[in-house]
Formats: sequence, structure tokens, C-alpha cells
Amino acid sequence: RVLGAVPDSYLRVHRDGVGYALQNPPLFEGNQLFLAADDLVRVLRLRAWTSRNGTRLAGVASWFQFFLVDAGAEAAAVNGRSRPLSAPARMVGDVLYVPVDFASLLGFRYELTEPIRSLTFY
Repeated sequence: RVLGAVPDSYLRVHRDGVGYALQNPPLFEGNQLFLAADDLVRVLRLRAWTSRNGTRLAGVASWFQFFLVDAGAEAAAVNGRSRPLSAPARMVGDVLYVPVDFASLLGFRYELTEPIRSLTFY
């Protein structure tokens, strides 16, 4: 049996062997993968909140990594230091999306296997 292409909105996400269903569709733009900030917070188990208008994500990750990222920003603040993002965070409708490599700024490792649309965080 030959399987067809998966829809653009499909992405299998795992962390520590546990699967997560995304609440918002992932964005694949060129060679960049963006996840909704709320989904990333849930998968990585961050303590975080968004601003009232949803354009700012602030919080703390494991190892007391304090972070701040704004829509349109080309860098995130981590423990008060500016760290470049691979692509600017962006708003899609009323949802803030961040590039997946934002997780590496907080000390997480990840592996994206594009042919099977699988993203694993370590």
C-alpha cells in the first residue's frame, strides 16, 4: 500500500516518550518550523503567560531560564541577554508563533524528522 502525503497541518510531537496533540496547526515556512507559543509551553512544561493582546510570551523554563519573546522580534531575551531567533516570532490571527529552535535557547534539544513529520524534544 502506498501512503499519500500528509497534510501540512500534521506534526507528531513527543517529549520524553509522551505524545502531544497540538492545539494549533504547525507552520512550515521554507526550512523553518513554527509552533504556537501555547503549544510549546505545554509540551516543554514551561511556566509562562502571554500578554493581554497575545503578542508577548514571558515565563521561566527549567534551570531557572527566564525568557521573553515578542511578536516580530528577531531575538528573545533569556536571563536578560538577547539571543537571536532563527526567524522572527509572528502572529497568525490572534496566536503567537515562535520558531521551534526557540526551545534550544532554553536548554532543550530537539530532532525534526521531516519525511514523517515527527518532532521529538529531549
